[in-house]
Amino acid sequence: MDSTAEERPGRRKVCVLGSWNDLYTKMVVKFLEENRVPYDLVIVKSSATKTRVPSLIQRIVVLINLLYSGNFIALSKTSHYTYILVWRLVRYKASDRRQALIAPFNEIDLSQRAKFVVDHVNHVALHKILEREKYEIGLLAGVGIVHSEIIDMFSRFCLNAHPAPLPDCRGAGAVQFTLQKGLQPAASVHYVTQDIDAGSVLLVSEIEVLKSDCINSLSDRVTIHAAEKLVEVAKLCLSGKTLNELPNSGKLNYWKNCTKNIQKSAEKALRTLKAGKIQSIRRWPN
Repeated sequence: MDSTAEERPGRRKVCVLGSWNDLYTKMVVKFLEENRVPYDLVIVKSSATKTRVPSLIQRIVVLINLLYSGNFIALSKTSHYTYILVWRLVRYKASDRRQALIAPFNEIDLSQRAKFVVDHVNHVALHKILEREKYEIGLLAGVGIVHSEIIDMFSRFCLNAHPAPLPDCRGAGAVQFTLQKGLQPAASVHYVTQDIDAGSVLLVSEIEVLKSDCINSLSDRVTIHAAEKLVEVAKLCLSGKTLNELPNSGKLNYWKNCTKNIQKSAEKALRTLKAGKIQSIRRWPN
């Protein structure tokens, strides 16, 4: 191994940590390429395996997994409201609108762009890669919780984008808690620390709520906006621009806190926003 590897010409300064065939990873990669930001992509391998289980049983397993994940965790499994939300999600994912939203990112082939493939984001193999390559900036793009041993391997910092206004809405249920708190939907870019969504905030960028939005479409649109703003901040940092840092000490939310009352309150707030009757409680400077 070349002991002066950090001096090699054309060396990448940005490392993207993403997941195999992950939609958000594709979003970040697409915006990096559109902004002509050179990067190296590290992909966490998929753990999915082929199965010969009949399709009906597979669908039942998928439904059970869905009911015990995300915004369904805190909901009663015997409540009709829960299954109304499931039906809305299934119908939305099959809709032309959703397909149009994600179409620009489907063309991205991550397997052709990945420079490194690892078994897990906190695997020793990734630590060795980062130690050797000496990247300045890391971008989280669809991976789970990253340990400090990995975060600290970037010489400048690691960045993440969160699909909610920080510090008000840290953690899970980003869109639901944003609406329930009466805030304008937004994406926030922040430094990555050991704690979830806890690093200083560099940017909060709001999006307009459309009259055609539902909770699911709004979530997709904020996620796309988050990927775009993550790249925007990285590009500004690479150019040498100093960004103001905002404190980030808000309460951490968990999916188990996203109760039926919270979600119904979020739906009501969305209807009010669509009617144009609420203004943002406060706007952060961009």
